[in-house]
Amino acid sequence: MLIRTEQVTDIPKIHAINRAAFDAATEANLVDVLRSGAENVISLVAEEDGEIVAVFVVGHPRYYPRFGFKSASSVGFACEFVVPDEAFMELAAGVLDGKTATVHFHPAFKEGDSAKPPQ
Repeated sequence: MLIRTEQVTDIPKIHAINRAAFDAATEANLVDVLRSGAENVISLVAEEDGEIVAVFVVGHPRYYPRFGFKSASSVGFACEFVVPDEAFMELAAGVLDGKTATVHFHPAFKEGDSAKPPQ
């Protein structure tokens, strides 16, 4: 497997993966909006046999597994945010097994009121 910088030609593939992973366009469109507003952000993709694979999410542990997500820590990935282990998941279906890293999210997830926990 190759971990590399996202290329412009990857964007339609990334959109399709997010669209298929969530059965709706909302999350795929959100990724596109975040990308378009990003400056000096490195976006990496995992490529296996010429295909883009791997999606990470921080979400409800009873909701996302229905889409094929599993605990990211079980395959060696950590989240930059302090979240329950079962809430940080990956969709790679085993292709990231044996790799380790800390996953960092777009700065928009750290800014303003959206970064504050609910009261």
